[in-house]
Amino acid sequence: AFLVGDLVLRKIQTTQDRHKLSPLWEGPFIIAEVTRPGSYRLKREDGTLINNSWNIEHLLYFPLRLLTSSLFLSCQSGATIIMECDLYQFNSLT
Repeated sequence: AFLVGDLVLRKIQTTQDRHKLSPLWEGPFIIAEVTRPGSYRLKREDGTLINNSWNIEHLLYFPLRLLTSSLFLSCQSGATIIMECDLYQFNSLT
């Protein structure tokens, strides 16, 4: 089972314009909500929601977690600079 905030890959459903060397998975996407056990709503990294819910059979855990962090930097002049950074953290499967 996945948790809200986990990164997953989604199995590509269409066979149109695909060949045997085409990737089988696309993403990563972020789990936005659990709609019911084994069914998940996804969103892109920019926050836009994907229309459908996806069954767990069509999702693959992606062992990185997107962290948004604010960095506060102090300058010699005393000013504070705030930077928003997207950081990736590797999540071990064990």
